[in-house]
Amino acid sequence: MDATVFRVIAAAASLCLVSGKTAAQDRSVSITFVGQLPRKCVLNNPNPAVDLGQLSQKGSASVYFFLSCNSDFHFALSSQNGGLVQQGAQSRLPFIALIPYAVSFNLGPKRISEPERCHSSYMTGPSPSCSGFASANIVAPSGQNASLQFSWDFSGRVPLSGSFRDTLVFTVGPDF
Repeated sequence: MDATVFRVIAAAASLCLVSGKTAAQDRSVSITFVGQLPRKCVLNNPNPAVDLGQLSQKGSASVYFFLSCNSDFHFALSSQNGGLVQQGAQSRLPFIALIPYAVSFNLGPKRISEPERCHSSYMTGPSPSCSGFASANIVAPSGQNASLQFSWDFSGRVPLSGSFRDTLVFTVGPDF
């Protein structure tokens, strides 16, 4: 065998050894999985109407609902009337046609920033001031992991007789 041919064969053999590839490596593939889950909140209240009963003295009531947010979320309360109002009535001293109330929150464990109580008079207008920011919440197995507690006291004043009502809007979401 010619020395030149021997050197070419030896050089080719050493290139194969240096590359280090085997048949198994040629068949391996690395796959990276990526995906996204949108930020969202689920709010469900099976009974959106609350009968407060007789308003002849101070009292309280609670509304329980399901709230599940998979990220930090904002919330806000707005009141249609700024209190429980007797529709169409005008206050005539010493009687009142508007009964103010306060709302306390229980939105689940670990809060970031939320008011302890909001007064109904602060929840009216184009930008109500009863709002906050809370962390993602843990969903209770019962499906009722959050609540709003209402309390009212008209401090010795006497309300007019009749039906009183207000519509309260509770808004939650990752972004407003």
